[in-house]
Amino acid sequence: MARINKSRKFPITTLFRVFGMENDENIREIFKENFEEDDTNYIEITLKKDITTDSLSAAEYIYNKLRP
Repeated sequence: MARINKSRKFPITTLFRVFGMENDENIREIFKENFEEDDTNYIEITLKKDITTDSLSAAEYIYNKLRP
């Protein structure tokens, strides 16, 4: 989870989508090298929580979190 302040949290994968990693497979590849098999489950859970699908929707989601 990324945290903007104490009350505004969002999945870190949303931030990756803002920076152009719109595909779930690309996000999995980033973490594949750094974690063992058990740790990749955390990424899968985070991807399921992420409601955004592209960089524009991710930017809008983060903006709405900042400016409710």
